[in-house]
Amino acid sequence: MLKGRPIAEYKGVAKFFVFLSRPEIQARWHQASGYLPITRAAYELTRKQGFYDRNPGTEISIKQITLKEPTANTKGLRLGSFVRSAR
Repeated sequence: MLKGRPIAEYKGVAKFFVFLSRPEIQARWHQASGYLPITRAAYELTRKQGFYDRNPGTEISIKQITLKEPTANTKGLRLGSFVRSAR
């Protein structure tokens, strides 16, 4: 979200992020896209729904990425070197 936008836009973005972070939304996104779930709750829901049993091998990347505790360099969301603009 860029600086200087109307308060209503910030509120809308916040509501959208709350929606996106719901476990059932994240689980659906993960299952449909193949990307890793961003929350443990989405992973657990996907597992509980039997997705990994029906799709062998799809859980491997999650198990690999969670083998060790996160470090300062591996914690959190990384979006690469995207350019940030205040305009």
